[in-house]
Amino acid sequence: MIGYHQFYRLRFFIYFRIFFGLGNFMFSPFQNFVLKLYSIVVAIIITAAGAIFIQYYGTDTFHRVVVLVEYFAYSLISFVAKGEDVRSFFQYLPSLDSFPGANREYRKMMNSVIFVLSFSIAWRITVTVIVLYLYSASLNTLVGMEIFFFIVITVAIDLGRASTFIYFSILYFRLKIFKTMLRSTDFNSTRNISVVYKFIQIYELLADKFRKIQKVLKLQVSIARQIV
Repeated sequence: MIGYHQFYRLRFFIYFRIFFGLGNFMFSPFQNFVLKLYSIVVAIIITAAGAIFIQYYGTDTFHRVVVLVEYFAYSLISFVAKGEDVRSFFQYLPSLDSFPGANREYRKMMNSVIFVLSFSIAWRITVTVIVLYLYSASLNTLVGMEIFFFIVITVAIDLGRASTFIYFSILYFRLKIFKTMLRSTDFNSTRNISVVYKFIQIYELLADKFRKIQKVLKLQVSIARQIV
């Protein structure tokens, strides 16, 4: 597994994504093979279960289809990307992450991300329960199963959407640390050209990491714009 101890509190994000079939294949070859099979099986089960519920209920079909399509899209993106986007942004950068005060900034970021994700998931679950309950003629066992199913798929969708928010949060706080490093360096008193090269390399490294995930980000943003 990649080293990302500076983002240790965000490990739940990776593990939850794996649990809901949004695979991150960053382990040993055998573990990646198992995870790929698991992701395919979970995606098939959720898609099949969603299709059954859609066929059974004639009301609010559009909402159910949209939710199912969005989950399938995020599942497909995560399978194709193979977790490279997560690997790229969660990886430890010694030249930047070892700067004094970096851990304090990352703790602020993790607290903000956890709060936003918790609130978003809780809100979406509440809305899903209310919508499905209001569109159901009566609350029975099958309706209860459908509500539970769409709560699960709603959480999975939020985890798919959240990756974009997390990546930009990491980028923002790393640029903030980079800015602090620049301000703390007295370029007038130093004649060592290697200091300048160091900052150029850090900037190019951040830009390169962002370029590696730009295709995945474009797809995720496009899906969110079409669905929301």
